Amino acid sequence: MRIAIERGWDLRPREVFATAYGAFEAQGAKLTQPWDVTVDALEAFVADRLAFHLAGDGVGAESAAAAQGAGMGGLAATSAWALAIQAARGDDSFWLTWEACNRCTRVTAREAAGTDGGWMPTGDAGEQALADAVSQARPTIDAARAGGDFRAALAAGAALAPAVDTFFVDVMVNAEDPLDRSRRHALVRETAAVLGRIADFTVVTQGGTR
Repeated sequence: MRIAIERGWDLRPREVFATAYGAFEAQGAKLTQPWDVTVDALEAFVADRLAFHLAGDGVGAESAAAAQGAGMGGLAATSAWALAIQAARGDDSFWLTWEACNRCTRVTAREAAGTDGGWMPTGDAGEQALADAVSQARPTIDAARAGGDFRAALAAGAALAPAVDTFFVDVMVNAEDPLDRSRRHALVRETAAVLGRIADFTVVTQGGTR
């Protein structure tokens, strides 16, 4: 693993394991577990080994998990992202984004996602303001991910945080009308998903250094 990371080989373990499983299956090997169970177990093992490797570089368990949860894909990209997360944990921008993401996650945690295809505009000014802010942040975050620039992704998340705060002040998210509530929860979930592409902030303890 260390060799792959140091040489910038951005291997994607799940894809490698799935290909290997298929090759063994094609050869008639007696595989006792379905491919998804096998690949899930192997991927969990690699995640544990990656966290151990990163710990040697001063990256705490939370930062390693936050990078892996962001779904960066390959080993090299995830490793670099974890190092950047660890380095940013002393910054106000990190905690502004952390709070915005986790606030959205907490609000919708007890309610299942709707089946209406997500948020749709209805003319509500408060909803539209947050939707516009999310639409502005999303391409910046995606571009930063593609370029391996965690700081740029975090800056976009921190810029979105005030819009999240304003939304929760101006809009009754848990509205009595089920359609309003479902639509607003969909918007909040969408916001959390966009911020979650920066890091899995749900695994980070506020004020923690691990």
